Amino acid sequence: MHVKILNSWQARISVFALALAAAVVLTVLVVRSQGASSQHAVRTNNMLLSGNRDRLRICIQAPSMAPGDISSAVVEVNAALRLLTSHPNWKPAGLAVAPPAVEGDFRAKPYALQPGVTIIGGKTDYTNAARVTEPSPYRVMVFVLPDDLLASKFPGSAKRTVAQELSCQEGVCSEVTTGLYLGMSELVSAEFLRSWLTVAIGLEPYMPPTSPGASPDAKE
Repeated sequence: MHVKILNSWQARISVFALALAAAVVLTVLVVRSQGASSQHAVRTNNMLLSGNRDRLRICIQAPSMAPGDISSAVVEVNAALRLLTSHPNWKPAGLAVAPPAVEGDFRAKPYALQPGVTIIGGKTDYTNAARVTEPSPYRVMVFVLPDDLLASKFPGSAKRTVAQELSCQEGVCSEVTTGLYLGMSELVSAEFLRSWLTVAIGLEPYMPPTSPGASPDAKE
């Protein structure tokens, strides 16, 4: 059966349409696929995308990094998020409800690295992607890879975001958690992180970079 996948940007175009129209009432679409409760409903009114999320939470997984380096990565991501809080879409997207939180050293299986998963021309095969009824508390999971592994999986200017969790109903699946893949050497640039987090969170659609290895050209 063909399953249609809505990425994080497509699933939230209506969010900005509502904001621009100054909508007073925002709706929540309760998805009861496989017994999902209203607490874990897929939200259509903000970019947290799930009713069990009280704020934007981001976690970092970097198995090849020392604990001290992971702590440094948390600091770098927090610095990039501080830049993003002034983005014009931050408040309309419902992200100002509480200060964002960044946590390190979590454990999850990065979907892009699972056996048999192919990424061709920026498009990912989601045949075996995780379908969830209870999304994780993390809106974005940042997977920090050794630079050589990153280059082999995401060559050139390939898109670095891959859906990590999907919520499905009647053959249509929406991305509720996004995986962002970065190299260990890329964590030192707040501007680079800002650009990719802009895409991963869904504040801007992905725009291919003008040169390999550059940050996406997300316009603000």
